[in-house]
Amino acid sequence: MNTRANSEIYDQRRKKLKRRNKRYFQRIMIALIAFYSIFFTSNIWLRSDYSNIDITPIGNVVTGNNREVTLISWNYYSDDKKMEILLGISNTSYDGNDTYTWTAEDRATGSLTVNPIIQTRNFVVLQLVNLPSQISVISLRMDNPDIKEFETLRIYGDPKRNITSVSSIQEKTENEYHVQQLQSEINIVTQNIENLQEEINTNQEKIQNLNYAIKEAENDLQYQTTSEIESTNQKISSLRSQKKGLADIIDNNKSKIQELQQKIENLNQEIKDIS
Repeated sequence: MNTRANSEIYDQRRKKLKRRNKRYFQRIMIALIAFYSIFFTSNIWLRSDYSNIDITPIGNVVTGNNREVTLISWNYYSDDKKMEILLGISNTSYDGNDTYTWTAEDRATGSLTVNPIIQTRNFVVLQLVNLPSQISVISLRMDNPDIKEFETLRIYGDPKRNITSVSSIQEKTENEYHVQQLQSEINIVTQNIENLQEEINTNQEKIQNLNYAIKEAENDLQYQTTSEIESTNQKISSLRSQKKGLADIIDNNKSKIQELQQKIENLNQEIKDIS
């Protein structure tokens, strides 16, 4: 009798353990399936999330290897699956190594075809052709095989942030590309002037508010005790210091605007000389 009872208890435990192991195995399989589903489809549902990459703004300069590379424009004509990139290059080492190799990669789809259209010492026009239907973040790489220690320079483009959609991309003469470069520079300089003027306007408004606060504090002095007067005078001194700092920024911005306006005049003259 005891032997039979022990056998039934053993069978029940064995079945219970078997069911527990089965549930444990099922959980592991579900977890593995979920992991691999996420892993293999992440390129699809994460394709548009590249906020961790520093996209290169138009007009910005990327530096390295004693080179300054300015992104002048980055245009995209989706119908032809083509992009055109204009770059200004300054070799501050003056070593005569002014020929570069260019490669590009789309983060989602891989390598892209880069066709150099014009390469001069300080001006480059590149076209990316046979692009995929879906464009994500593109890394444009600049190398110089003649310099061993040359570290790859990268410029990043994103259709949502710094790549401009255009209705066509037509190949031009070198002079026409040069004019396009100069006009793009004028646009960038004009935007800089607008930003500086906006900062001037903001700081002028702050100065008006500081003047009001200073006048209010000065009016309060006649009704204050000795210790209160000392505290108020310190406050007035701080407000005047802030006002002077803002006035200096305004003067500096005005000087920058004058210089940039002169730059626009020079660029327009250069366009006239080329045309």
